[in-house]
Amino acid sequence: MYMIVKKLVISALILVGWQGSLHPQSPTLPDDNITIFHKLAASVVSSLLSEFEDDQWMSYNIVTVQPGDNGNWLLENAFVRTLLDKRKKVQLNSRLRSGDQMLIEFKIEDIGLSYQPIDNNKLVERQFNLDVNARLVQGKDNSVVLLKRLNEKYVDQIKLADVNLVENQNYPFTRAKIQLSKTWKKYIEPFLVFGVTAGVIYSFFALRSK
Repeated sequence: MYMIVKKLVISALILVGWQGSLHPQSPTLPDDNITIFHKLAASVVSSLLSEFEDDQWMSYNIVTVQPGDNGNWLLENAFVRTLLDKRKKVQLNSRLRSGDQMLIEFKIEDIGLSYQPIDNNKLVERQFNLDVNARLVQGKDNSVVLLKRLNEKYVDQIKLADVNLVENQNYPFTRAKIQLSKTWKKYIEPFLVFGVTAGVIYSFFALRSK
């Protein structure tokens, strides 16, 4: 009886292992760079909107001060998503103004990231930055409610091999060059200098001896 139970247990373990080999667990990839920038934009919008209290009937007009493909759409999407969640009426770059409308003008001063190799170039540290200037203007009389500069940063570490997987070729601000550390230079350069110097000295005395 004991031998039969033992064989059944062994067979079950083999079956589980075999089934597991059919469905190997894929390694978890880090958030891609555009996802991180979405989160930074959401933080910027949340921070800005928390600076003032609006009334129930206020509508919003989101205006980009400096048009261009430099990530403006990230802020626009973040504003629209946040305000719609609050059941607010939102317009983008509208020329129509009303007394109960809040105009939000923004300009992205800096958006981008950098990589810093660490752990003998096995890992890289991602350093994200989003810097935004914003102005809130209310009503037809253009009353300035708020002027504010907002900055959000994010830092993490990923594998060097995952860098190409987290970048987006359509958006330049999600890409950056990697300067791999060349610590070997500080060890090899003195030997090169010594070798050149020794060669010059040897040649000098060799010529004098002739």
